[in-house]
Amino acid sequence: MKKRNHSSVHIGNFYLDDLQNTLVAIYKILKNIYGMKLNKKKTKVMVCSKTNSVRLNINIHNEQIKQVQQFTYLGSNITEDDRSKTNIIYRIAQAKRAFLDKNHILTTKSVSLEIRKKFLKSYIWSIALFGSKTWTINSTKRNRLEAFEMWCYRKMLKIPWTEKVTNKEVLDKIKEQRQIWKNVEGHIARGRPRAEYMTQIMQDTNKRSYKDLK
Repeated sequence: MKKRNHSSVHIGNFYLDDLQNTLVAIYKILKNIYGMKLNKKKTKVMVCSKTNSVRLNINIHNEQIKQVQQFTYLGSNITEDDRSKTNIIYRIAQAKRAFLDKNHILTTKSVSLEIRKKFLKSYIWSIALFGSKTWTINSTKRNRLEAFEMWCYRKMLKIPWTEKVTNKEVLDKIKEQRQIWKNVEGHIARGRPRAEYMTQIMQDTNKRSYKDLK
């Protein structure tokens, strides 16, 4: 890796001027080779950090690129602090909306309960758990997911919130055990420190430095 002067902003193994130069290079390639134009207003930058917030100053042809604290990419809500709370809340909200859209199927007695449960797990839970391989989970987030699971079961059984029915009674009625957490737990390594994004990319590509990666 090239030596940088002390004024350079250093984030992990990535330097601010690397990002600046990369964006300018992409802008020129798109314009000169492919005749395409990079939409500078739609281009955003964000720093994922679990410590202090880092302010960037990225420009393309003297136009500053906006720095954001979060954005949605391929259905996942990525945040500046690289935590999963916002994304989990977003996914659960999307799944609840999908459940209500299919409420006529999931709550009807004209379809067997077993078929409705299969539909719930294959469709609704897939929406809720989309992107869960990247989540970092603690007890609070786990409780939130399990609360969503029980919400689904209560809706399917048409149990109003005013009735004081325990979760155990709901599980007995629907003939299920808590399952949604197992779908997350199966591919989330607990107790492991979160890897920096560039570090993870270098590991995946068997590169030792950012210079080798370039």
